Amino acid sequence: MASVSQGSTVSFDGNPIGSLVGFTASPAQAVTTDATGVSATIWGTGVDTRVVKRLECTAVDPGTVSVRLLGCPPYAVSDIGTKGTLYVDFDGGGISWDAILMSFEVEGSVGELLRGTATFQFTGG
Repeated sequence: MASVSQGSTVSFDGNPIGSLVGFTASPAQAVTTDATGVSATIWGTGVDTRVVKRLECTAVDPGTVSVRLLGCPPYAVSDIGTKGTLYVDFDGGGISWDAILMSFEVEGSVGELLRGTATFQFTGG
Protein backbone atom coordinates (compact mmCIF):
# COMPACT_ATOMS: atom_id res chain seq x y z
CA MET A 1 0.00 0.00 0.00
CA ALA A 2 1.37 3.40 -0.95
CA SER A 3 1.83 6.05 1.73
CA VAL A 4 0.26 9.49 1.39
CA SER A 5 2.22 12.59 2.34
CA GLN A 6 -0.91 14.69 3.03
CA GLY A 7 -0.97 15.55 6.74
CA SER A 8 2.68 14.64 7.28
CA THR A 9 4.54 16.30 10.13
CA VAL A 10 8.20 16.98 10.76
CA SER A 11 10.22 17.58 13.92
CA PHE A 12 13.90 17.99 14.78
CA ASP A 13 15.44 17.27 18.15
CA GLY A 14 11.92 16.74 19.56
CA ASN A 15 10.56 20.12 18.36
CA PRO A 16 8.01 20.54 15.54
CA ILE A 17 9.59 22.45 12.66
CA GLY A 18 6.45 23.89 11.09
CA SER A 19 3.81 23.24 8.48
CA LEU A 20 5.33 20.61 6.19
CA VAL A 21 4.80 21.14 2.45
CA GLY A 22 7.19 18.42 1.30
CA PHE A 23 10.60 16.87 1.72
CA THR A 24 13.31 15.41 -0.47
CA ALA A 25 15.66 12.81 0.99
CA SER A 26 18.86 11.64 -0.67
CA PRO A 27 19.83 8.73 1.57
CA ALA A 28 23.44 8.28 0.43
CA GLN A 29 25.95 9.28 -2.21
CA ALA A 30 29.24 7.72 -3.29
CA VAL A 31 32.38 9.80 -2.83
CA THR A 32 34.98 9.09 -5.48
CA THR A 33 38.68 9.70 -5.95
CA ASP A 34 40.47 10.04 -9.28
CA ALA A 35 42.52 6.84 -9.76
CA THR A 36 43.51 7.49 -13.38
CA GLY A 37 46.90 5.98 -14.17
CA VAL A 38 49.30 5.99 -17.11
CA SER A 39 47.49 2.99 -18.62
CA ALA A 40 44.17 4.87 -18.81
CA THR A 41 41.97 4.47 -21.88
CA ILE A 42 42.47 7.21 -24.48
CA TRP A 43 39.76 8.38 -26.87
CA GLY A 44 40.45 10.33 -30.05
CA THR A 45 43.68 11.48 -31.65
CA GLY A 46 45.66 14.68 -31.96
CA VAL A 47 44.02 17.77 -30.46
CA ASP A 48 40.83 15.74 -29.82
CA THR A 49 42.58 13.27 -27.50
CA ARG A 50 40.85 12.66 -24.18
CA VAL A 51 41.83 10.47 -21.27
CA VAL A 52 39.03 8.44 -19.69
CA LYS A 53 39.11 9.01 -15.94
CA ARG A 54 39.13 5.99 -13.65
CA LEU A 55 37.29 6.56 -10.39
CA GLU A 56 37.34 4.60 -7.14
CA CYS A 57 34.66 4.83 -4.45
CA THR A 58 36.54 5.84 -1.30
CA ALA A 59 33.63 6.64 0.99
CA VAL A 60 29.85 6.91 1.16
CA ASP A 61 28.36 10.24 2.22
CA PRO A 62 25.39 9.45 4.49
CA GLY A 63 23.05 11.79 2.58
CA THR A 64 20.82 14.80 3.12
CA VAL A 65 17.20 15.77 3.50
CA SER A 66 15.61 19.07 2.51
CA VAL A 67 12.35 19.98 4.27
CA ARG A 68 9.99 22.50 2.63
CA LEU A 69 7.62 24.45 4.90
CA LEU A 70 4.88 27.04 4.85
CA GLY A 71 6.30 29.90 6.87
CA CYS A 72 9.77 30.46 8.30
CA PRO A 73 11.81 27.60 9.72
CA PRO A 74 12.03 28.15 13.52
CA TYR A 75 15.81 28.59 13.54
CA ALA A 76 18.40 31.27 14.18
CA VAL A 77 21.90 31.35 12.67
CA SER A 78 23.23 30.07 16.01
CA ASP A 79 21.21 26.84 15.48
CA ILE A 80 23.27 25.88 12.40
CA GLY A 81 25.31 22.78 13.30
CA THR A 82 22.80 21.52 15.87
CA LYS A 83 22.67 17.72 15.98
CA GLY A 84 19.46 15.79 16.71
CA THR A 85 16.97 13.31 15.34
CA LEU A 86 14.84 14.39 12.40
CA TYR A 87 11.41 12.73 12.25
CA VAL A 88 9.01 12.79 9.31
CA ASP A 89 5.70 11.14 10.17
CA PHE A 90 3.22 10.31 7.43
CA ASP A 91 0.14 8.20 6.86
CA GLY A 92 1.21 4.59 7.29
CA GLY A 93 4.56 5.19 8.96
CA GLY A 94 7.43 7.52 9.43
CA ILE A 95 11.16 7.96 8.97
CA SER A 96 13.80 9.12 11.42
CA TRP A 97 17.43 10.06 10.86
CA ASP A 98 20.24 11.32 13.08
CA ALA A 99 21.08 14.59 11.40
CA ILE A 100 22.79 17.99 11.62
CA LEU A 101 21.02 21.24 10.67
CA MET A 102 23.16 22.51 7.79
CA SER A 103 21.20 25.53 6.60
CA PHE A 104 17.81 27.16 6.32
CA GLU A 105 16.28 29.82 4.12
CA VAL A 106 13.10 31.82 3.80
CA GLU A 107 11.46 32.88 0.53
CA GLY A 108 8.83 35.56 0.24
CA SER A 109 6.86 37.12 -2.59
CA VAL A 110 4.46 40.05 -2.33
CA GLY A 111 0.93 38.78 -1.80
CA GLU A 112 2.00 35.20 -1.04
CA LEU A 113 2.70 33.19 2.09
CA LEU A 114 6.30 32.87 3.25
CA ARG A 115 7.94 29.56 2.44
CA GLY A 116 10.96 28.10 4.17
CA THR A 117 13.43 25.31 3.62
CA ALA A 118 15.68 23.58 6.14
CA THR A 119 18.49 21.29 4.98
CA PHE A 120 19.92 18.53 7.15
CA GLN A 121 22.99 16.32 6.71
CA PHE A 122 22.64 12.74 7.96
CA THR A 123 25.33 11.75 10.46
CA GLY A 124 25.66 8.17 9.22
CA GLY A 125 25.62 6.90 12.78
